[in-house]
Amino acid sequence: MLIDVIVNGELKKVEAKSVPFAVVSENWNEYQTEDGKIIRAKLVLTGAILPLKEEKNPDGTLVAKLNFQPVFVVEEKQP
Repeated sequence: MLIDVIVNGELKKVEAKSVPFAVVSENWNEYQTEDGKIIRAKLVLTGAILPLKEEKNPDGTLVAKLNFQPVFVVEEKQP
C-alpha cells in the first residue's frame, strides 16, 4: 500500500505495510476534579503501518503511520 509521510519536512508517498503488534503496557493518566471525580485517560494503539524501506526523521526517529483510539473513564466520588 502507498501512504503519505513527511520526511525531512517534505511530503512523499512510500510503499508500506501494516505490521502486527502486541500490547506490552497501557497505563492510564489520572486526574481529579474539584468535586472529587477521577478522570482516567489513555491512548490505545489500534494500527501500525511502517514503510517497507526504513525512513528516518532528521532526529533519527523512524517514520511510521500510527492509528490511536482515545479512551476516557470518569468515576463518581465514593460516598
